[in-house]
Amino acid sequence: MNRLAGVLLNLSCTQVSSGNWDNGYDIWFNSDPNPLTNQTGSYLELMVWLSDHNAPPTLAPVASNVPIGGRTYNIYMSGTEAIYQLTAAVSSVTNRDLGPIVYDALNTRHYVQSNWYLIDIEAGFEIWQGGNGLRVNSFSG
Repeated sequence: MNRLAGVLLNLSCTQVSSGNWDNGYDIWFNSDPNPLTNQTGSYLELMVWLSDHNAPPTLAPVASNVPIGGRTYNIYMSGTEAIYQLTAAVSSVTNRDLGPIVYDALNTRHYVQSNWYLIDIEAGFEIWQGGNGLRVNSFSG
């Protein structure tokens, strides 16, 4: 799990000032290396919100203004979901290292276990209302 240090993400989005949405990336972990086949493992969806508009997290607040990897986050958790929400919203990140956030989720908060597998990394928007004009311009990692 600590091998994710040095995995760099790049994400650029076009945002709008209407609707209800968040944007960022989701990092999926599972105790089973083949969760789509077996569907028996424990899992965590670790969301990193770069920004949001009228979409406050619905998960339970855990910590505020937590410095991680040179940025500050508010952290929310409920069941199998965790949100790391940037306190200073941005529309893009360049060479953003996953290691510090995963380290916090693993070693500080114990949301994910060291023997779990990284299953997927996704990026984009979660849209609850509106969203006309939202766009992912680029995503790589």
